Amino acid sequence: MAQEVAFQLENTVALLRQFPATLAALLGALPAGLTAANEGEKTWSAFDTVGHLCHLERNHWMQRVRTVLEHGPRQPLAPVDRFAQMRESTGKSLADLLAEFAMLRAANVAELEALHARGSLGTEQLAQPGAHPSLGPIT
Repeated sequence: MAQEVAFQLENTVALLRQFPATLAALLGALPAGLTAANEGEKTWSAFDTVGHLCHLERNHWMQRVRTVLEHGPRQPLAPVDRFAQMRESTGKSLADLLAEFAMLRAANVAELEALHARGSLGTEQLAQPGAHPSLGPIT
């Protein structure tokens, strides 16, 4: 029988911190032809997906945290350009993107931990809803 685990920020931080290395282990040694392949028009390859993660890490993740903490559901979160990585990843290799993602994630996790250390990210703040630009209230 599965046991439910209570939310602990430290566990989430561990997952967030480990993910770039896990992604690099899964994709880093694969041939470019495999990681660049997609399933047709307007579909994403593994390369595109890592580029998208970089875009979100750089432009949305901590910005959304700050918006929710400061404004709650009163201010909608900025919409995501779901295809920004197509422009932003031009001229980069998958290794470049994996390294960029790891660097961006480390900086964002450090900022998240700093918010928590200052008391700005406790149980009450983590339960505060935000406003998704198209879905409405989110937690």
